[in-house]
Amino acid sequence: MLYKNGDVHLRIGNVDALPYQNDYFDLVFAIQTHIFWDDLKKGFLEIYRVMSSHSTLIIACEKKKKINYHMPEYTATHALDNIFKKMLAFAKKLK
Repeated sequence: MLYKNGDVHLRIGNVDALPYQNDYFDLVFAIQTHIFWDDLKKGFLEIYRVMSSHSTLIIACEKKKKINYHMPEYTATHALDNIFKKMLAFAKKLK
């Protein structure tokens, strides 16, 4: 979604290949989307590519004791905790 001059523009795409130039966005948010990413590392690399140096990234997801997502690594709370710890460590290395 792109908000510009009071208009909202929606695009369907893949987090691995975002159709925007480098340093384009001041705010990036994903709500319940990371569970569909084919590769978390590639997804985050692409997100960081389009984020400006002063932008904010917000990722929101639900966290339950047992979640039946399509990928086995998302089926337990401790597994989700580990994934988010890895994402945070990865993000710190990029900055």
